[in-house]
Amino acid sequence: MRIFIILLLALNTNIQAQTKDELVDEDRIENIWTVSYYSFENYDDKQTYVVASVNGKISHGDRFSIMIPTQKAEYCDYGKSMTTFYTTAGNKNINKLQNKIIPAVFKNENINIEIENTSKFLMGDRVFINMGINSLNNIKNFFQNKNLVSLQLLDEQDFNVIDYFDIKENSFSLNGLDKALDRARNECLSIVNTNHNIDKSFNMVKN
Repeated sequence: MRIFIILLLALNTNIQAQTKDELVDEDRIENIWTVSYYSFENYDDKQTYVVASVNGKISHGDRFSIMIPTQKAEYCDYGKSMTTFYTTAGNKNINKLQNKIIPAVFKNENINIEIENTSKFLMGDRVFINMGINSLNNIKNFFQNKNLVSLQLLDEQDFNVIDYFDIKENSFSLNGLDKALDRARNECLSIVNTNHNIDKSFNMVKN
């Protein structure tokens, strides 16, 4: 029993050291894509994403993010494109927009986006926009030879943008996107490998 406890304490110390060393956000640089980490608890499961992101040029705090899940190595080749729209329009029914699909223009193309969630933030509301999941290679190809991309929310039959958003457009620099995605993928693989080694070590201790 004593040996088991000593091994477990040593393993836990090593895990904490690895986590502290690896999960360090890059310093954010204006209009340059950088890499950070996002974790949240889902019941008893902690999920971690490596996130490549850049500030908005119109609404600075509304970043364009590509979130890479770290559960499996094969997931490291895919990213979920997300952004937020901060609004002070004060519509009391804004939470009813959750899961609503609305039209938008992105890179001069008509697309549909999903309002994934809303939350109170500062003096207004923050609306989380899901723009879909794609392979990192497809994301790179989509933005190839572009320096800037804009996202504009559009009206539809039962949805008027101005009723919910005082700012309906944001734009983002694409400077450093490809390299940030490469770094994020490498960090994702590193986390997967670390977690795999931790699982192996626990199994060895149990046996």
